[in-house]
Amino acid sequence: MPIATSEYHTKRLQDLAGGSCRQGSMEIWHEKDGEWYAAISLIYETHLNEPCGVIGVDFGIVKLAVLSNNIFFDGRKVRWRKEQWAARRAALQQAGRLSRVKKEAGRETRWMRYINHCISKRIVEIAKK
Repeated sequence: MPIATSEYHTKRLQDLAGGSCRQGSMEIWHEKDGEWYAAISLIYETHLNEPCGVIGVDFGIVKLAVLSNNIFFDGRKVRWRKEQWAARRAALQQAGRLSRVKKEAGRETRWMRYINHCISKRIVEIAKK
């Protein structure tokens, strides 16, 4: 039976006929306008090439980052400093010094962005080695 396919689908059917893939499930249906349609799953063999030099990174709270090659980026100092800033904000708010709180707004965020930038640069340097 003749079929109408796009250029892309014609190439895929040629792959199937040539044996570079195998057929998976197939679904055929008939529309009300008299047209027939087929959906065919094609299964290609994949060859996973494990890239060498891959480093996995786990981000956390106690340890900011742990690399798969057992390099740790400790987060205790960061957590201590953030707790100090939170206590300072609470004290200033309780004392009614909201203008001082607003003046210091964003300081912790900028500092944390800098810390994350330094850690990411170190991870990239380690990965390059």
